[in-house]
Amino acid sequence: MYNAARYTASHAPVVHFANHDSPKFGFGNGRLAARAAELFEFVRRLGGECFHEVGGQALRVGLAETGWQHQQAHALVERQYRRSGFLSSEATLPHANENELVVVAMEGMMALGTVTLRMDQGSGLLADGHYRREINAFREGGAQVCEFSRFAIDSEMNVLDIVDPMLQVACAAGFDPDRPTEVFVECHPRHAAFYRRVLGFKVAGEETICERVGAPAVLLQAPLAGLTQAPALVRRREQHAIEAQQKLQEQQESEYFVPCPAMA
Repeated sequence: MYNAARYTASHAPVVHFANHDSPKFGFGNGRLAARAAELFEFVRRLGGECFHEVGGQALRVGLAETGWQHQQAHALVERQYRRSGFLSSEATLPHANENELVVVAMEGMMALGTVTLRMDQGSGLLADGHYRREINAFREGGAQVCEFSRFAIDSEMNVLDIVDPMLQVACAAGFDPDRPTEVFVECHPRHAAFYRRVLGFKVAGEETICERVGAPAVLLQAPLAGLTQAPALVRRREQHAIEAQQKLQEQQESEYFVPCPAMA
């Protein structure tokens, strides 16, 4: 059973980048540090990690804990943002801070997918910069809010295959005592159709310009608890189950098949 009193800032895990030239990632000290450490430990103790097979590739999907995992997730985001034209070759993105949990899908030592879950603490959500009025309407209605950001998937991967396990890990934070009930995404308008069609997000704020990446943005919102049950993800799971059953059946049939001498 989760007991918030057990965790204090002195127990906060600190993760440093192996490369000493890279910024340090850690929870540090203080009230926000203790709260971030509680959440990190709680999600991990829930089993916020899974091993997923995608196209024959074995992926470890969970919270980024090591400096290498954080570096790989950050590099994937920058690489995909540059490929999409959202980030110049000279610009860089800030690293995750103490209010954020980074979910990463790793194949061996390489990140193939990542999403960052930002909690509504300290400076609030990144989307507050443009949409504070819209998000405050949810807060004033009693909602606990959070935000997905730095969402990136390797261009060689099937998006649905990797989004599903990453969301399952990210949504484990919904079991936190402060339980976020609503999640927001500030994304490019051309990506909004994916969030709306596949994950059930709704438009919550009009299009504007996001100075962080110098591109248009729109605010989307969805109930956090319902994300993993989005119809498109459920259908993909069912398809995987059918394919796995067919593969198992083929393996069993091949074990019982004995070639005749003419075929040998």
